Amino acid sequence: MAEEMNEGIVAQEEQNPVKVKIALTSTNGSKILVDSIEGYKKGYNVDGIAVIDGKHAIMLSLTESAETFGKQTEDLPDTDERYQAVCSMSDYQGNKKTDFVIGFFGLGEGTAPVVAKSFGWLPDSGEIGLIANNREAINVLLEEVGATPVGEGKYWTSVKYSKRYIWHCDMEAKELRMYKGMASLLKVRPVKSVEGYTEV
Repeated sequence: MAEEMNEGIVAQEEQNPVKVKIALTSTNGSKILVDSIEGYKKGYNVDGIAVIDGKHAIMLSLTESAETFGKQTEDLPDTDERYQAVCSMSDYQGNKKTDFVIGFFGLGEGTAPVVAKSFGWLPDSGEIGLIANNREAINVLLEEVGATPVGEGKYWTSVKYSKRYIWHCDMEAKELRMYKGMASLLKVRPVKSVEGYTEV
């Protein structure tokens, strides 16, 4: 399943290449997206790494953490038919979904969605797909600016699976999966909008 989708992703990128840029804010407040930090080390702050795919664009935070999503621990069986889905689904509403799951589950401090809100939000399925499918290019720039690379582990999304369960993305497999138990400790890589930034 993942191999089939990877072939589709390659074809899509040939038609509309994904851009990965460093997001910077200057001391005078101008916001720009650049290919390299060279020439921008003085007078600029690094805000994150932008991933732009046509009309869809997100900015990744420079750091990540490991958090639980909530307190429920009940598991669903491993044989559940809905366990796997491909991690390039087309939803890009992580901001709304993060707010929704915080309210729906009554989540508080220290939970993945609330921690993500300090930067932006937990990625939706399409947003986490942008990260998974472009992780190598993203990590080159994260390392260039001295930030934490995106690992091969499991990352929470803002996508609710059921009343008790949330989808996560396995970055190495590039698959979206239902995780058994909201009290499990998974990685959190917040994202936010690149609105207001200009490509240089």
